[in-house]
Amino acid sequence: MNPENETYENIYPACPKCKNLKSSLSLESFRNTIKYTIRQLERNATYQRAVRFGMIEVLEWDGLFYFEKHEK
Repeated sequence: MNPENETYENIYPACPKCKNLKSSLSLESFRNTIKYTIRQLERNATYQRAVRFGMIEVLEWDGLFYFEKHEK
């Protein structure tokens, strides 16, 4: 992936699924990957139907991870 990003400074707290998805991406690249997720879903007919019938509520993400909101 990005071996140049496999540094101590690029280690962030994350659940196992997010850690696997982040892999060696930089924090900003991972943030963009997360933001892109909704665009990928919007192309799916089943997702579109679920939104249309109110089964899924789409919320805007502020782009901040939990540890960024709760840093000391």
